[in-house]
Amino acid sequence: MKLQALFLTLLAIASSAHALDRFVVISDSHGVGQFGMSLVQWLSDRDDTAYEFYASGGTAPVNWLNGGWKSDRVWMASSVTPPNGPQHCTATVGPSFAALWNKQGPRADDERRISLIVQGTNLHYVNAQQYKRAEISQMKKLIQVAYAQSELCYWIGPPEMKKKNYTGPAEALWVKMIRTAISEAAAESARAPCEFFDSRPPNSHFPAISSTHQDQVHYHWMGSIRDDAGIKAAGDWAFMVTSWLESKIPLR
Repeated sequence: MKLQALFLTLLAIASSAHALDRFVVISDSHGVGQFGMSLVQWLSDRDDTAYEFYASGGTAPVNWLNGGWKSDRVWMASSVTPPNGPQHCTATVGPSFAALWNKQGPRADDERRISLIVQGTNLHYVNAQQYKRAEISQMKKLIQVAYAQSELCYWIGPPEMKKKNYTGPAEALWVKMIRTAISEAAAESARAPCEFFDSRPPNSHFPAISSTHQDQVHYHWMGSIRDDAGIKAAGDWAFMVTSWLESKIPLR
């Protein structure tokens, strides 16, 4: 009996020793800077975790459905090619969300797949009603990609911003649209809803306007001159996001 118990214990250890969490993270321009670097650092520090991170400026959900767009504000990192040394954004043609998942290869038996979507800043606010239904539909399709490719799905909404047409009323509309898309996607797919993190205050606070975030949208641009206020604000927002994710995705 003791030998049988020992065998079962060793079998349990062997079956769990290589359990892996695999993340694919897509982001708009907020990920091209300290916020994105902080997310990647969290992923890099996390045990038994593989990840693919892709942030591209100007992207809305529709871009990640089709791929093929070009942005001059792109930053990528992965557990295969982690960040090393000073980081700078680049210009390149972006992939689709599904293509990034397909790049991960076949799923291992002991692998848990997790989609993380950082989107919402580039939805319409001016003439919003003209585009609202189409943009909700595009977000639903993006969530359906997450459902097809991963067990868990998390959507990170836009943070506090100060630019006209990006402030409170715009963000309130965008958050409502995201929540509608999440609800409809879950109902149509008979899946648990993609969980939503509302990045608005108190979970983010736009820094005092300075030379590196004078557009009143971005907290910090990669490769910009050092701006301690912007770096701190972006890092604080990322800390709120990763703390929430840690409560939702316990290590196995």
